[in-house]
Amino acid sequence: MGEDLSTENLVYLTSQQALRDLAFFIEAMNQKYNLTRDVKWIVFGGSYSGNLAAWLRLKYPHLVHGAMSASAPLLAKLDFPEFLKDVAHSIRANNIDCFIILEESSDQVDVLNIAVGQKKLTNGHNYLNMYPFFMQIVTKRATIDLCEKVYNSIESEINLRKLTYYELFSKIKNISWEANDKGLGARQWVYQTCTEFGYFQTSHKAPLSFFIRTLCQNTYRSSYNEMFVDHAINRTNVLYGGLDIEVSNVVFVHGSVDPWRLLGITKTLNDKAPAILIEGAGHCENMFGPSYDDTPPLMTARVQIGELIGTWINS
Repeated sequence: MGEDLSTENLVYLTSQQALRDLAFFIEAMNQKYNLTRDVKWIVFGGSYSGNLAAWLRLKYPHLVHGAMSASAPLLAKLDFPEFLKDVAHSIRANNIDCFIILEESSDQVDVLNIAVGQKKLTNGHNYLNMYPFFMQIVTKRATIDLCEKVYNSIESEINLRKLTYYELFSKIKNISWEANDKGLGARQWVYQTCTEFGYFQTSHKAPLSFFIRTLCQNTYRSSYNEMFVDHAINRTNVLYGGLDIEVSNVVFVHGSVDPWRLLGITKTLNDKAPAILIEGAGHCENMFGPSYDDTPPLMTARVQIGELIGTWINS
């Protein structure tokens, strides 16, 4: 793909190509360093790369001996309203005042969503800006930080502005390499949601039609309609198995307060593909560096993961 982020060039951006690249890398390293078959590769990944870790073991078991798949939404899904419901539950449980303020902010958007107000939304506070804000609230720490900022603020016009706090997708139509280099690959990732995964975090205020029209058709190609996206998602689940993936030497790790767990494996499939659900943990928290704030369940999970990998390597 290089530095060309035009839609024509993004056609090469697929999970299948990513897996081929990873397999080629492993094979190249084996040859470069004269690694024998006794050298066992263990892959790690979290979130989308958690998918890739599990799928790499699935598709290339002769190259990959095991995988740690954290917070992986293995099930591609077109309409994912459960995400925001779960986020709302987490915020409400942590701070009811914070939840009320955010709910009122959402109501302000409804008031502005009229002929006069739509321009204001488009110019400064559109849904593209708000969408990633909620997508990021997937750890307990993030929820606490969010509520502290919301509850303690005394700015005028604070509420609507706070909905844009975690701005991420505001410039996904910008195809320049420099802009996306600073945007954490937002344009590339949203493209894959339109062509492979869905994961659209819908609500009654942001229905599926909004995501299809604004994120997929207006940003990439007009042909990326709901039928196209739905077909692409079904193809992904056929390719990899969704939640019925048949693998060994893969540990699936999720946090109990991470909304992405709803699309992942949270119960052990078999003895060779165990699942670990960490109480009170959020998105990919087992991959963070050790901290004094770590909970006992999180520390225990890290030990379990290490022991499992040790068993695979020694087998």
